[in-house]
Amino acid sequence: MRFFSRELDFSYQSKTWFYVGTTLAQTLTIFTSFYILKLFSPSDFGTFNFFISIGSFVGSFTTLKYELSITVSETKSEMYQKAFFTIFLSIFLNSLALIPIYLFANLDSRLLLFVYSLAVTVSVNACLQQIFLYKSYHTFSGAFPFVGALVNLAIIMTFLNTPNILIVAYTTSLTLTGLLFLLIVIFKSRIRDRNIFRSFKNVFYDNISYPLYILPSSLASIILTYCHPILLTYLYGEHQVGLFSFSLRILMIPSIIIGSVISGLLRAEMAKSFYQTDMVAIRHKTLSTIKILGLSTIILFPCIVFGIFNLKYFTSFQKWNGVESVAICLTPYAVSQLFYLPLSNVALVLDKKKILLFLSLIQLCLTLFMYWIAHYFDFSFKIFLGMLSGSFALFTIFACRKFYLITLQVGK
Repeated sequence: MRFFSRELDFSYQSKTWFYVGTTLAQTLTIFTSFYILKLFSPSDFGTFNFFISIGSFVGSFTTLKYELSITVSETKSEMYQKAFFTIFLSIFLNSLALIPIYLFANLDSRLLLFVYSLAVTVSVNACLQQIFLYKSYHTFSGAFPFVGALVNLAIIMTFLNTPNILIVAYTTSLTLTGLLFLLIVIFKSRIRDRNIFRSFKNVFYDNISYPLYILPSSLASIILTYCHPILLTYLYGEHQVGLFSFSLRILMIPSIIIGSVISGLLRAEMAKSFYQTDMVAIRHKTLSTIKILGLSTIILFPCIVFGIFNLKYFTSFQKWNGVESVAICLTPYAVSQLFYLPLSNVALVLDKKKILLFLSLIQLCLTLFMYWIAHYFDFSFKIFLGMLSGSFALFTIFACRKFYLITLQVGK
């Protein structure tokens, strides 16, 4: 029990567990992908990702982005108030979102359960990660995705030849894993403040800037993460969606391992420095983040592209011909996401949410504009990917410069 009650700090060793757990989780995810390649064709994989995108989109949206306020808290009591308010709010809104999905999506009960369970899982897990970051439970932050990936691998290996059972078991495992970690946190935190559940109204109004500014700002990121398969299905077809989804899943590994971990740690550390009015530390953390991300790009992306080109030597890859060229086209896009996600925390923590909203609106308009051009001029799939990647690389250079300028302006 000492493992669960130990109060971790922001030491190098505790951060290492976060990186190690996330890396192991992604290693298992890659290993799982080889089983998925045997189970699905590109078209089947595209269809599977279509429904995953619906559930993930709903789950990301129904928190109203209040979960990002959890780490930006002065006291532990305030943090728990925000966390439980966000969890209950997201479950309520996910249930409401189930009604139009049922009425208009025309899904059978199995797929409806899949979408709803995944949406709730995404919402609750987002809150859990913020709780871990605030309390410096980096061992939990690393163990959480690893346990989920391990369970998913076991399920896929067990139900490899029964896809109908697999799709339900996959989501149920994610949901149960998230609830298990949530129960452990509640039990070990020994919450005695009875006013936590009575203060939801205050949390709602005191942090109203998150749904007003951060929620619209996150819309572009949510669309980029989850709605590409939906839009590509209607523009090009399920086969191209499968190639796109698989390539991006591999190329986004640096963003998941390096980007998301640095993003969470940076937000928590910057919040502490912000409450201490230490702007020098914030600028130092921002510059260090840029250097780490740059070094990660130089080392990791060539290795990933090389690995994709040599997948054919390790698995039956005839059905996936063309994934190599798609990966090349998407590499600038993946690099831009690696930089944008962590550095956007500068605007979030330093209360420049309007700038974040402005940049996100540009990102959203740019995405829709690329799709419109591809549709209007009937561009090929690869030309569209090249345009999308190139435009986002230029946007990210502009946005990151803007984020760094904020650290120079605030506090003067």
